[in-house]
Amino acid sequence: SLTLAVALNELKRFYPSHYTVKAVSVDLGFKNINYDAESVVIPDVVRVGSEDYLVTTIFDYAFIDNLFASIKISHNVNYISSYAFYNCYKLKKVEFPDDSSLTSIGNSAFANCSQLKDFALPNTISGIGDDAFNSCTSLEAIVIPENLYFIGSHCFDDCTSLRTVDVSGYHQGNDIAICNVSPFTVVPSSSLTFIYSKDVSVDDYIIRNWPSPVDNLIIWQAI
Repeated sequence: SLTLAVALNELKRFYPSHYTVKAVSVDLGFKNINYDAESVVIPDVVRVGSEDYLVTTIFDYAFIDNLFASIKISHNVNYISSYAFYNCYKLKKVEFPDDSSLTSIGNSAFANCSQLKDFALPNTISGIGDDAFNSCTSLEAIVIPENLYFIGSHCFDDCTSLRTVDVSGYHQGNDIAICNVSPFTVVPSSSLTFIYSKDVSVDDYIIRNWPSPVDNLIIWQAI
C-alpha cells in the first residue's frame, strides 16, 4: 500500500501499473482507495491539520486504466479533465449527488469505458469535450440537460448500444449541443431515437449538426 500525507485539491496522474500497489490512501482525506475495488468515493473535502481543502477537479489521466466498477463524484467537483477515466473498462456506474457542481467534462474523459451503462449527466453541466464518451459500447440512453450548450465532436461515436437520446429539456433560445461534427455515429444495423419537446421544431436540432433522418435509422419522437 501507499499512503500520501499531502494536501490535495486535485486528483493528479497516478499509474498503479508502475508499482506493486494495491491500495492508495491520503491521510485525513481519501481512505483505502483500492484500484481493484468495486467502488471508489471522491470526498467533498480533505482535511490536513486544521485546514479543509475542497476537491474541485479530477485532473488529466487521474484514474486512467483503473479497474473499479463504480465511482461517486462529490458535490464540489466542477471539472472532470481530459482522459480522467479513460479506458476504465470495468467501470459500470458513475454517480453524482443531486446538488452536483459539475460544469464540464473534458476530452475523452470516459472514452473506452466499455461497460459504462449507468450515467446521468447533472443538470449543472454546460459543456462536454470531444470524444468524451467515445466507444462506451454499453451506454444505452443519455439525457441532455437543459443547461448543456456544447457537445464536442464525436462525443458519442461508437456507442453501439445507444438507442435513446432525450433532448426534451431544450427550449427556444438555447444553443444546445453546438459542435463542428455530429457527436453521434449511427450503427447501420440499429436505430437511434431522439426524444424532443413537441413545442420545438425538429429543424432547431438538426441545423446544429444533430443527425437528420436517414433510412429510418434516426427516429424523432415528440413528447
